[in-house]
Amino acid sequence: TKIGFLYVTSPDDFGWTFQHNMARLELMSKYYGRIETITENYVEEWGPNKCDFCASMPAWNSSRGAWSDEPEDYFGTHQASMVIRRMVEEEGVNMVVASSFYYQWDAFHMASRYPNVAFVHPGGWLTRRNMAQVFPRIYQARYLSGIAMAWYIKKHNLPKKIGFVSSFPLGETVRAINALKLGMEQVDPEIEIYVTWAFTWRDARREDIAVRRLIRFYGAEGIAQHTDSRAPQLAALDEGKMGTGYNTDMLLIVGDPVLTSPVLVWDKEYEKILLKVLDGDMNIETNMWNGFDSGAERLSQLSPLVPQEARQQIAEELAKLERGIDNIFCKPNMMDNKGRWRNGPTNPAVNPVSWEADHLEAGTTCLSDPVVNQCCQEYAGTHCVEHWLLAGVYDSCTPSLSKPNGIQSPNLTEGQCFLGGMDLPDKCADGEFLEILGCTKARSGHYGFAEKEYPCEVGHYAPTEGLANCLPCPPGEVAHGPGQERCSSCLPGTYANVVALSECALCDTGLYAEAHGASKCEFCPEASFAGSRGRSACTACPAALTTLQVASTHESACVCRPGTYSALGAGGGSVGNSSVPCTACPEGMLCLRANSSESAIPAFRGQGQDHTVVLPPFPAAAPGFMTKVEAPMMPFRCREEAWCPGGSPGSCALGRDGSSVGCGKCPDKFFTDTDGVCQSCSGGMFAILIIIAVVGGMIVLAVVAFVVNKNTSTEPRSMTSVLTVAALTVTSVQTLGILSTMSVVWVEPLRSALKVLMMFSFDMHILQVECMVGQSAAWSYCLRQVVAPCAALYIALVIFLKKKFHKPELLYIVETSNAVGVCYQAFFVSILVSITLPFVCYSHPGKGGSSMVSNPSVLCFGGGEYTAMVVVGAVSFLVSIVPFLAVVVYATWNYRSATADNERSWRHLTTFRFLFFRYKPQTYYFGSVSLSRSLFVCLVPVVARDTAAAQIVLMAAGFLGFATVQLHLQPWRSTSSNILDGVLASLMVLLLTCCAISTTFPDADAVIGRCGLTIFILIFLSTAGTICFHLYKRFRPTPLFPRFICHHKADAAAQARYLQMVFVTQTGESCFLDSDNLNNLDDLLDVVRCRTGQLIVLLTGDTLRRPWCAAEIATAHATHQKAVALMTSSFVEPNPDEIEPDTIEKYLHVSDVKLVELGITSLAISRAFTWLLSDSVQAVKMDPLLSGLSRFRQAVRDSVEAGRVPRLTPGVVVTRLSMKKLPQSMGMSVKSTQVLQPGMLVISSLPGSDEATAAAGILAAKLRGQVMEFVKPGICVLADVEAQDDEVMEAVSKAHAVLVVLSLGSLRSPQQLQVILHTQKAAGAVEVVPILTSSFRFPDRTFNEQELRPVYAHAAALSEALRCFFKHIAVGLATDASDHVLDAQCRDVAGRIPKDKGNSSVISLSSILPVNSLLKVKKIVTFCTTTESQDPQPVGIGRRQQVEHECRADDSDEAFN
Repeated sequence: TKIGFLYVTSPDDFGWTFQHNMARLELMSKYYGRIETITENYVEEWGPNKCDFCASMPAWNSSRGAWSDEPEDYFGTHQASMVIRRMVEEEGVNMVVASSFYYQWDAFHMASRYPNVAFVHPGGWLTRRNMAQVFPRIYQARYLSGIAMAWYIKKHNLPKKIGFVSSFPLGETVRAINALKLGMEQVDPEIEIYVTWAFTWRDARREDIAVRRLIRFYGAEGIAQHTDSRAPQLAALDEGKMGTGYNTDMLLIVGDPVLTSPVLVWDKEYEKILLKVLDGDMNIETNMWNGFDSGAERLSQLSPLVPQEARQQIAEELAKLERGIDNIFCKPNMMDNKGRWRNGPTNPAVNPVSWEADHLEAGTTCLSDPVVNQCCQEYAGTHCVEHWLLAGVYDSCTPSLSKPNGIQSPNLTEGQCFLGGMDLPDKCADGEFLEILGCTKARSGHYGFAEKEYPCEVGHYAPTEGLANCLPCPPGEVAHGPGQERCSSCLPGTYANVVALSECALCDTGLYAEAHGASKCEFCPEASFAGSRGRSACTACPAALTTLQVASTHESACVCRPGTYSALGAGGGSVGNSSVPCTACPEGMLCLRANSSESAIPAFRGQGQDHTVVLPPFPAAAPGFMTKVEAPMMPFRCREEAWCPGGSPGSCALGRDGSSVGCGKCPDKFFTDTDGVCQSCSGGMFAILIIIAVVGGMIVLAVVAFVVNKNTSTEPRSMTSVLTVAALTVTSVQTLGILSTMSVVWVEPLRSALKVLMMFSFDMHILQVECMVGQSAAWSYCLRQVVAPCAALYIALVIFLKKKFHKPELLYIVETSNAVGVCYQAFFVSILVSITLPFVCYSHPGKGGSSMVSNPSVLCFGGGEYTAMVVVGAVSFLVSIVPFLAVVVYATWNYRSATADNERSWRHLTTFRFLFFRYKPQTYYFGSVSLSRSLFVCLVPVVARDTAAAQIVLMAAGFLGFATVQLHLQPWRSTSSNILDGVLASLMVLLLTCCAISTTFPDADAVIGRCGLTIFILIFLSTAGTICFHLYKRFRPTPLFPRFICHHKADAAAQARYLQMVFVTQTGESCFLDSDNLNNLDDLLDVVRCRTGQLIVLLTGDTLRRPWCAAEIATAHATHQKAVALMTSSFVEPNPDEIEPDTIEKYLHVSDVKLVELGITSLAISRAFTWLLSDSVQAVKMDPLLSGLSRFRQAVRDSVEAGRVPRLTPGVVVTRLSMKKLPQSMGMSVKSTQVLQPGMLVISSLPGSDEATAAAGILAAKLRGQVMEFVKPGICVLADVEAQDDEVMEAVSKAHAVLVVLSLGSLRSPQQLQVILHTQKAAGAVEVVPILTSSFRFPDRTFNEQELRPVYAHAAALSEALRCFFKHIAVGLATDASDHVLDAQCRDVAGRIPKDKGNSSVISLSSILPVNSLLKVKKIVTFCTTTESQDPQPVGIGRRQQVEHECRADDSDEAFN
């Protein structure tokens, strides 16, 4: 059989649990081998519910989270249920002993869950078949212990007060108190009991406090207890009082003051139940309540302090009890402390339970067992909600019958009571300690920890109550002893440098502490000293003197102030008085020995002699500076700090000449390497380097002379990009070399890298040229200046040899100019840097003047070598730079005029190809801009001489400014080159930024302030200027256009252009055409919105379908602009359903444009189209009865009539005025009055095509001013002439020249074919120029079969005529291009027209078919043979081909090619 014991505490309480565990051990010993036991300590009673399965049981009240029959005021954890389930289900126990009162309900309901397990519970009343209640009549022993306590008080004549510490107000505990009182009354009825409810079974802390309160505040002379630990008896012992224990014999563990102890004996009770369980009988329901008569309890041995009278009386009463005579609760007239008669005729209890129906034993005054068991005054169901205590027992300070004024301890404040329920937290908070009054804040100077109060340690303090830790005294304060409420400040001259100190320390010599509470001693500042410890102030040095450092300890440390020195020396105490002056130390020198009597210049060697000079003390040169022997007080700044270690005059780095300014020279037969170290010339390496450099340079220049003159038209564009990137790289490398000459600090590795890059500026040091010309700076400079001219002469020689021996036909001047230009342009920066070296100087301190950056030993403007270098530099500038810049300016200035002439254009572009070929044609001038940038960068170190901040700002401003121009123009032919150029400029600025970080600027605040203010002003001016500009454009938009022609380029580019020209001619007002101005739709709409007086909508087939046109019309409608609809014959008005808002997107070709992004919706377009096609807008139709250009002139007149707009002035809104009839003489007449004359310039176009006719009109208008000098009869546009075909063809045959405008369908027109045939017939006398429009397509091999042969009987003749015609160089006419492009193309056409009419080619014509019989003759064939010149030039350059025609009769019928 396995028994499980549930303990509320642990067996080490030497109380309740101890006794239960003793019973367990006794049973195991007695029934060894038959039973085994397990235990569970500290099974909680009170607290939140922990049972996770109880809710599944019927007796559980889910709303309360408790068993249904549990008292309302009990809030249990029900952990016992969890433990019982585990013991039964997992451990397999057969019997459970739930050894604490509040386990009663868990055991009761677990017994129903496990009917085959026996449950035993002590102290309750709930039973069932397999559950028994067991509790001895321990009140009998209480009764006997009361007799012992009463006799002790009586014998010692003590105050008649007993304290009782009980756990909970239960029947078990209340009857124990009442029994104790009845036992005392057997000796002295006047003895009172004062009760404290600890509300715990075992808590030594609470029990101890309760005992001390009862003794100190209520005068208890003895302590009884109903708790499980011995703490109450130990506290009574400590207070010098006697007591009685409980559960165990506490006399043995506490001592004699424990008079006796009621002892529970559980093994005999448990054994009775165990025997039944061992027999397999689970019917154990019973409520055992046995006493002395059955051995269920005992009274421990009596203390020697128990009086003899008590012993005798106890023995008598014990004998009765052992015989079963129990008259304890039989006292007549037994009154409770509320004045109720407990054993009167009637039961005073309220709602008594059924088993208390008879509250007295029959025929006696003895209370029945159920009444004694609970001592209950009021029941709620079966639960007692109020217990009664006998008169003379007090668990409250409130007034009662025996204490009408209540109970007030004289040692407590009014109303403070410690009787009854104990109110004490489970643990005092930090900063509090536990005392008799409860948790109390720790006093000032103390701290509370673990419920105890401790004094603060030395060095700590507690300024207020309730601190959990004492605070350490801060630096500057100390706490001398323990328990301090505050710290003391250190006195002047002392300090405490860390926290928690108990004593202050004295300041050491050289230190002082001026104020109270110093945390550290301050160093005596410069110009003062402290010669003893514990000083509160330092002693000042005499006037004008200072100390070299802080914390001086003696007056002898007083010397001249930094930056000054004593010129007279300081022997003895002479410096210590004001009679010795201190002189300012020169810049670049150190005043290290200003107060030393040893201020003598040590021996040194210089100028080839030994010197030992003892002088009055003076400063030494600082690192990075040097002084010369002959001028020891004049420092020179060294270009490289490593050259000048500082010190005595003439001191230079090892190997450098101490007699040269700034240690800038090496001795003779030495050279300066790239690290600035002087190296010996021995070995002849310099000659090898010079030979390698010269030979290598000659090879490179020869290669350049060949490569740069290759025909670029045959090279892929990628090669142009490669050359461009290479040029940018070379320029950037040279620019980096310039940065090394700036007056800034470059850190490694940038410093070394920039030195290497200086070789690109012809730095001869790299070639060890000093080994050849010595240390003469002038000779080295002269050698640098001859490099560029010699290179140019060598290139000229190479090209001369190339022409003589390799390619005699080359143009010598052209190739030489290009090759030299390439080299000069590539190395322009290096050449200019080399020339300006004498003007790049840095300054020395004081009157030392300045030195050249490249040759620090040469003083700028100092005569001698410097003058010679300036003269050579000026000559070099005139020889190298001025001619090159003059060539660049000339080539750029004449670019436009030169390219207008075909012959001159080719030569100009080829000669100066180095300047133009890398750039786009529209930015041809950027070569000059690029050279300007290089010139600016080179001149920055010259202009901003020796001013690092200005150099950095100017250099950065130059890079950013030119980068802005470059990014705006995008001049390079390739996108990658444009990006690279901008990136390189940005990287240069970043490099300058890094340089600025590492540079220390003199007067940095002033320089940065000025630069920052300038930049701020520029930011403000640029933003404000931009805003003002756009506001001006908003309110005074310029230029203003009285008319804006909206058209579809694909259908009507030429028509729109010609209409614009006629509008301008007839009205004298400007007319906007988008081809001339903008390609951005948003900007176009702004012109329509703000700068247009009248919108002319040229309606062709697809005008309304184009998104750009739709946007312009919608904008005009939204801004209420005046409009005229000019309708051509190709325009078809859309169906109203097609321009509805829901369908208009299908009508428009909007695949490439999203108008909604510009704020133009489908609804706006629909309304605009409806408005345009309504009567609200004047409509003008081009007269179909008119032909040629007359139709356009009439359309312009009609449009002007429809809506005359006066000339606009800035700021004037369009005004609608009535218009008078335009006079016939204004502009051109509607119909042509020209008469066909020989020698005219004839322009032929496709008849019936308005676009072709307009193109012819454009040509006529633009050529008129260019050819009138040599074409006196004028210009004839055939489409504008009404004459017979014979007359027209005769005029063509006798024309000065014929321009054939080729457009779509031209070769299907009989008139165009007639003109072409007549031009070929008269080829010897008439110059013919094919004019190609963008719509023309060249005929392919199928043209003869599919187009000519089905229509014309003599298709072969036409085919050969066309072959001859297309041998002529054609000129393009981009009618949709800008007016500038058209002007250029028309100038090209004018260049094709001979100024003198004559035979420009040899013609042999055997026969030609008459034109009027073209469709009649069945078969005749002509063909042409062509001999081209041996030197054809690209058409794009415009060079005319020399073509010979030979036509003869033949029978071949070759297809047209």
